[in-house]
Amino acid sequence: MAQDGRGAPGTLGDVLKKDEPHCILIEPKLLRSGVFVPIPTARETGYMAARFVHGQIKPYTRSEFRKLRIPWKEFFKKGKAAAARHLEAMKPAYYRDTNKTITHCIVETASPLTASTILTSEFFERFEPAMGPKFYVAVPDRNTVFIFPKSNQSLGGLQDIVIDTYKVANYPASLELFELSEDGIRVIGKFGKT
Repeated sequence: MAQDGRGAPGTLGDVLKKDEPHCILIEPKLLRSGVFVPIPTARETGYMAARFVHGQIKPYTRSEFRKLRIPWKEFFKKGKAAAARHLEAMKPAYYRDTNKTITHCIVETASPLTASTILTSEFFERFEPAMGPKFYVAVPDRNTVFIFPKSNQSLGGLQDIVIDTYKVANYPASLELFELSEDGIRVIGKFGKT
């Protein structure tokens, strides 16, 4: 597999230079805490409301979230905007087969908002030219995104790596496989058995 210049993972401070009160994190249902909203088509994954304060991600408790006096829909919109700002700093690594066809792309950064970037329209717009109008995404932890063109039914042979990344993660995100298109995001499957 050839690689197209993998960018070194950035630091959390590279993107979140100041406190951010609106962060959306992708989390497994079994680890849910505080304010957790299931992803509509997911069985095992949801969104968690959090904030970045003094260099750390802190989940909101339900009572803290109520004190914000902001509806979930508005918080979610602001959380996606925070993730979109992070997207600008990401350096994806593209991998190709011997025919120079892209087999997959991996994005890894130190920021816990890395996985959340898949929720933004900007993410789709950035990767659609290389991956096509519908493509697959896996987010095994907060810091890693695997992207596959829909034409790659074998998912680049990376199923075991996605599962292992999830299992050893300090902050796992999901073992569900997402499809992204201009219509949005939906779950289409799951990696292995947990």
